[in-house]
Amino acid sequence: NSTGPLHCAGALGVKTIGFYPNLKGSGAIRWSPFKGDSANTFIFTPDTPFCKKCKLPCKYHPCMERISINAVFEKVIEFMNNI
Repeated sequence: NSTGPLHCAGALGVKTIGFYPNLKGSGAIRWSPFKGDSANTFIFTPDTPFCKKCKLPCKYHPCMERISINAVFEKVIEFMNNI
């Protein structure tokens, strides 16, 4: 759950893919690589509304399962083809 390795890779210009919920305390706005550029960094978030606090019951829970495996696979292939 740590973003440390992601930040290190981003700082070195390594292609990175991050996964973040649409949750205020742990979302991409707060924790994604600071200097990540769009050519080397891609962030996946679930297709859900932004939440201030995760609580049950929630019709989107567990929201991270809404990230498409196929979309992630396609992005990995795209990154590998552009190395």
